[in-house]
Amino acid sequence: MAVTPVAAEAGVHTALPRMTTIRLVAGRGAFRIAGQLMAVVLALLWGADTYARFANAVGVCGWLAFVPIAAEKAALKLLPRSGTLAPDVARLAVRTAVVPSSVAAAVLLAAATATAATGWPGATVVLYLGTATWSVATGALMTFSGLHRLQGRPGLDARAFGIVGAVIAVATAVTALAHLRPERHALLLAAGVVPVVAASLLALPPAWRRGRTRRWLPVFGRSMVLLGLPDLVDAVALAILFGLLAASGRIGESRPFYLVLMPFGVLCSVVLYLLRLRQPATSQRLRGTGADAGRAEALRLLRLVERVAAPLTLVAGPAALAAVTGATLGTVQLYAVLAVLGLLETGCYLAVLYASYLLENTTSAVLVRTGNAALLRLAVAVVVGALLVPWSGAAGAYLALAVSLVVQAGLLRRLVLRLPPAAGRADLPPTDDHRSDLS
Repeated sequence: MAVTPVAAEAGVHTALPRMTTIRLVAGRGAFRIAGQLMAVVLALLWGADTYARFANAVGVCGWLAFVPIAAEKAALKLLPRSGTLAPDVARLAVRTAVVPSSVAAAVLLAAATATAATGWPGATVVLYLGTATWSVATGALMTFSGLHRLQGRPGLDARAFGIVGAVIAVATAVTALAHLRPERHALLLAAGVVPVVAASLLALPPAWRRGRTRRWLPVFGRSMVLLGLPDLVDAVALAILFGLLAASGRIGESRPFYLVLMPFGVLCSVVLYLLRLRQPATSQRLRGTGADAGRAEALRLLRLVERVAAPLTLVAGPAALAAVTGATLGTVQLYAVLAVLGLLETGCYLAVLYASYLLENTTSAVLVRTGNAALLRLAVAVVVGALLVPWSGAAGAYLALAVSLVVQAGLLRRLVLRLPPAAGRADLPPTDDHRSDLS
């Protein structure tokens, strides 16, 4: 396992052996496969209408996972550069992950208890709070797992997500055998994941959990917000589109939309996880003068999206909308249309994801640009979705995602081109206590 001198000084591990990477991917794979099987089993168990309610709740609350995940992303970039300040950065990441998950769990417990005793606030509120707690808790677990990898204990990552995969399987089996409603299933998931998150937290070194952090909060907070914004925008855009399906009276299409999203989402999650595994080493490689090469590669990818995906969207988009609005489609035909749009959107997403990943790990000067491009993407997704979803349902929602990605790629490329050479804006060399590495 390769460790850079600065990282080694603080006990931060920036690279993983190949066999360890395989184990880690297997652990996350078990988690993702269990989620896929859960979706299929519940869709068959509950039927279209009931499952659509569950799918809509998961879609609306999915963005909450990216609140704590933003802390992981910041930690994976900053810890390898922070030297003796590594414990300070780790504590900030831990607390950013702990607070939202603790609040969500407490609110869920209060709502579930009140509903059981008085019937208020009701099953629907419990369903949405349960899926919210599940999302934010799994996000917190990802953050703690990232810190375990940096600490040199990657096996805890694989173990934790293997256990959560088992939690999903057990909860699904109990729901199927006892014929539980969606809100009860959400409670089972939340109750199963919270102890795993707590155990993962307690397994971190005491110095990474306890101590003062306020001194470095502004630096870490800025990095966390700017690094986490693109991922958060992806999830918020998706949540809004699920909300538009419900608001326009087409909540039933949440079911096909969610089921088609899931396999593409698994692919994107695997790629994203592999990038997270490599991020500490990438952060070191693209620091300083190495930033120019990363920026050039990112610009090539963004131009490819403009030249290839934009024309495909102009052709496939209207054709898909015509197919879903011109006649009553059967189930197979609707899924086929969504699958075509899913392929287009996923290709765009992976290209923009990797380009953004390269840019984010160069210099801090580029982070405002990636954030602005992500915010524009959100605005485009909402506007296009509001125009298309009421009369084309899930197909319009998927097309809104694809269009927003093409627009994001074009704007991001132009914003980055305006920056001076990356080497001229490199982070300051480390001082004796490595304070400037946090910039």
